[in-house]
Amino acid sequence: MTSPNSLAGVLTDLRAVRRELFAVHVQWHRMSTVVELSTDGALLAEELLEDFDQLSVSVLDLNGTARESADRLEKFRDRATTRNADVLDELQHGADYYLLPDGLEALGAGRLQRLFVSVSRACLPRGRALACVPEEDAMAIVMAAERAGLEVTRMGTESGVKLIEFGTGLLRALPGE
Repeated sequence: MTSPNSLAGVLTDLRAVRRELFAVHVQWHRMSTVVELSTDGALLAEELLEDFDQLSVSVLDLNGTARESADRLEKFRDRATTRNADVLDELQHGADYYLLPDGLEALGAGRLQRLFVSVSRACLPRGRALACVPEEDAMAIVMAAERAGLEVTRMGTESGVKLIEFGTGLLRALPGE
């Protein structure tokens, strides 16, 4: 897995590629509710709310900076909520997508497993979870998700970053994969 010392640079690269992957491969126009497990002060939520008027986003801030997230999303207060959370918290059920936090590969095995168990329960019966991780860490992330009852439903790679969709159903390769 990625070392904590190189994590900051990896996250910067990952966020840039994630935006491209999400724009090309996720059908946001079909979504109405998204839960973001945020480690970046709701930057992704802000992008999604700016781009898609139909979306409602709940941000669970894992870094304890929900105030910063709320300030960032103030102009979307009718479609966005924020609160501090922990990977151990029970997630709300019924969202179309659960956006997994950046830096999954840096979580300890126990915390990662508890996160995936919570996500697995929240995804029932039809929700999906999305993660973007460095390609070299993808297999460990997939194995942890599968142990928690999630299945890979789509996967693709771009510029060393793996976009992984979890839920139930058959694996579908993204174009170019």
